[in-house]
Amino acid sequence: FHQSKLSFLRSFLDEFKDQNIKEYLGDIDSFLQEKNFQSFKKLESSQKDSNKQGDSSNSNKKSKQKLIRNIQNKINKIEKKIIDIETIQKAIDKELSIPEKFKELSKKPGFFEEYNQNQKKLKELELQWEKTTNELDSVK
Repeated sequence: FHQSKLSFLRSFLDEFKDQNIKEYLGDIDSFLQEKNFQSFKKLESSQKDSNKQGDSSNSNKKSKQKLIRNIQNKINKIEKKIIDIETIQKAIDKELSIPEKFKELSKKPGFFEEYNQNQKKLKELELQWEKTTNELDSVK
């Protein structure tokens, strides 16, 4: 049907938009005039454009949420590694506080190198954690 052929069918129209219904008094031509459209095709194309914008904003939200989850997962893994190394180091520190254990451990080859490596790794992980949390803050 051409829009002018439809104008005699109704004296009012219902517009369904954004989950609302709005009633317009008058025929199709007056509705289109009020909406500043010359035809149904232009009205439909404007609605499709607004739907595409909504879809892209939803896509952006989803990708942002995914990025946030990925960064949070990285942070959780780093925190677990930090806790593991701290636990090991605390146990070693406790043993080193006992004079007999200190003598025994200090004679063990590579003991202090391993201890220092753990300390270095701990500092690296703490810097990585700080960088990753800053990245998360900037994304939010």
